[in-house]
Amino acid sequence: MNLLRIYPSKTALTTLRVANQRKMGIQLIYKKSITSLMLIIPAVLEKNSSSFFVQIKRLTSYFRYFQIDIADGKYVPNRTLQIEDLENHLPHFHFNNLTQSLIFDFHLMVKDYHHEVEKLIRLQHLMKIRHVFIHASLAPPLPSLILNFRSVTLGLVLNPEDKVADLKKKYKFERIPVIQIMTIHPAFQGTPFLSETLHKIEELRTSGYTNKIFLDGGIDNQILTHIASQRYLPDAVVIGSFLTKSKDLKKSVDQIKTP
Repeated sequence: MNLLRIYPSKTALTTLRVANQRKMGIQLIYKKSITSLMLIIPAVLEKNSSSFFVQIKRLTSYFRYFQIDIADGKYVPNRTLQIEDLENHLPHFHFNNLTQSLIFDFHLMVKDYHHEVEKLIRLQHLMKIRHVFIHASLAPPLPSLILNFRSVTLGLVLNPEDKVADLKKKYKFERIPVIQIMTIHPAFQGTPFLSETLHKIEELRTSGYTNKIFLDGGIDNQILTHIASQRYLPDAVVIGSFLTKSKDLKKSVDQIKTP
């Protein structure tokens, strides 16, 4: 599998990070002076299925793992393509065999998350779905959802205004398989990165959270350098418009390989 990795150089990989990356099924490559391996996942936010498939075809030259943003126009003001659009059009996608070799996460920026997860379960016969992210601000009953939807890994999303302390009051950390920290306000690709959100990684780790942490929003090659300089690093970084709106995709990919 062609997964893009970046290697910020300071000290050795921690035991915890090795364990987390193995959970994700990622082959680790050991080198001297490596602090972390951050998986780079392109975020695809499109209005319709046509533009979605064009974007996927463009990105598959460099990536095999994607995160699809689904917005309902209710939880957030924007509306993207919907899961039923994928269900209707994916069988007719002219390189459908390729999509079956790809891995997809779904970031649900929707109020009716339960119904949307049900749609994704039906969609699994057409595409490989790994993680499904639901916003913590909606107070989803995560343990029961995990029991009901065992074929996907459900995670929670923290918006910029959400606090780690509040999350810890509502949920047992060991029962949250993955947390995605929004570093912009959701559904607005291309808006500035909110550096103050990075402290949530440290808060989660020092509060006893040992599972996977993703970052999403406003990230480019320069922001990656900033992220790599932090003491506590994410397991994966989700990058949207820096890749999807790039006029020279190869150059942008090269830039995030060596930020």
